[in-house]
Amino acid sequence: MKKLLFLFAVVVCCTCLTSCATLFDDDTSGIVINSDPAGAVVKVDGYPMGKTPVALNLDSGTSHTVEISKEGYRSEFVTLKKSVKWGWQVLDVVTTGFVGNIVDLVSPNGYKLKPEKVFVSLTEENQPTL
Repeated sequence: MKKLLFLFAVVVCCTCLTSCATLFDDDTSGIVINSDPAGAVVKVDGYPMGKTPVALNLDSGTSHTVEISKEGYRSEFVTLKKSVKWGWQVLDVVTTGFVGNIVDLVSPNGYKLKPEKVFVSLTEENQPTL
């Protein structure tokens, strides 16, 4: 009877820990965007999100294009790429085999955006490009 109860407890624990990132982590990434000079307009995927410095929470399940622009300066573009949260993937393998990995890789919770901090130095439009 004790062995059966122990086996049941193990199965329940493994089921509860399946796809750890999907259950326990956020589906957004915190990104900080700054520029020199400050006060540049930040657009993410074409949508205005504020002026630098700005902290944003963006969907982790997809990559994003960030445009940083200011009147009199050349616009800069940065790609925020989605990256697998490897810590959660290792925990999934240890606790559930590969079942949790599949679930986490389908969910935006299994990813984070990189880089987490963006800083650009805007170049004045009348300066030559090197």
